[in-house]
Amino acid sequence: MRKINIGIIGLGTIGEGLFKIINSERLSIRKKFNVEINIVKVCDLDYKLAKKLKIEKKLFTNNYNHIIEDPKIDCVVELIGGTTIAKTIADKAFKFNKHFVTANKALIAMHGDKLSKVAIKKNLHLMYEASVGGGIPLLNSIKESILTNEIKSFHGILNGTCNYILSLMNEGKEFNTALLEAQNLGFAEADPTLDINGYDTAHKVCVMAKECFGYSPNIKKIHIEGIEKINKIDLDVAKELNCKIKLIGKGKIKGKNLSLSVNPMLLKKK
Repeated sequence: MRKINIGIIGLGTIGEGLFKIINSERLSIRKKFNVEINIVKVCDLDYKLAKKLKIEKKLFTNNYNHIIEDPKIDCVVELIGGTTIAKTIADKAFKFNKHFVTANKALIAMHGDKLSKVAIKKNLHLMYEASVGGGIPLLNSIKESILTNEIKSFHGILNGTCNYILSLMNEGKEFNTALLEAQNLGFAEADPTLDINGYDTAHKVCVMAKECFGYSPNIKKIHIEGIEKINKIDLDVAKELNCKIKLIGKGKIKGKNLSLSVNPMLLKKK
């Protein structure tokens, strides 16, 4: 049986979920894939998060270098978000010949090309399936599809936080009330700026464009509009038109012309 030793950096919502899934599904993974996944170390700035998950102190570190430089670890899983420290972690992981897995759409949108080239050169894996669509195997489906098909466009709801807030607003709740409810339920971050201003969706659009069209666009050139300006009048007009307002990420290619955008749109109710 093949064994894979991993180190998890970041014990936030996603890191906590991953830790629980690996431990609860260990036998299932073994049976299905003949692979044993061992969590050798976890890293976070706050030990309280590790204590909450009953992680032994000997497995915990608050220094990500202890994971990257550990010769026993085969794969580094980065779940801290952002593009500064995360990029340093990615670079160093490849330097120490570790495979690299991330759910960080901003990192892939901004540095995916360079990281991919390094990974290929060193015969290492760079995996980022969870950066778009969470647990839905969207990116892998695209990679398989383009082997025999040409994708000319895509569009969709790519941010669950905005979708939840807009659903509550369609029910009559004010924006701030809907946002607070989303935060209390764990659907929105304590700082939801990147969600509601459209930039989280824009990062995902960049990743999608790379997979669908082979282009790595500059996010500054994407038209981005979030949901923070949507008000009751907008929602009332949408209802009169038998529509709902949703935040949509879109991409289209025609020849060498690439068009990408993020903005609220009217969608017909079924």
